[in-house]
Amino acid sequence: MLHASLPIPPTAMTRRTLPRWTLAAALALIAPVAPAADTPDQPLKALPYSPGLDLANLDRSADACTDFYRFACGGWQQKNPIPADQASWDV
Repeated sequence: MLHASLPIPPTAMTRRTLPRWTLAAALALIAPVAPAADTPDQPLKALPYSPGLDLANLDRSADACTDFYRFACGGWQQKNPIPADQASWDV
């Protein structure tokens, strides 16, 4: 039953066909993705994402050596509390 999901029957995979099939699969996975033709080669004016380190989210009242999580995320947690009627919250 292990071989039921293979696109080629296991009997067809011989020493000669297996390397070709594996090479084709590997090439398909690592094929380069071409950029869109209408994208000009100019610098971005703004990032398409928010940076990973937002200094406003730091809790500078916490000691980073004692509680690094509170130091790094405390400001965000204060700005985004879990609603009182919820046991947990997901974005």
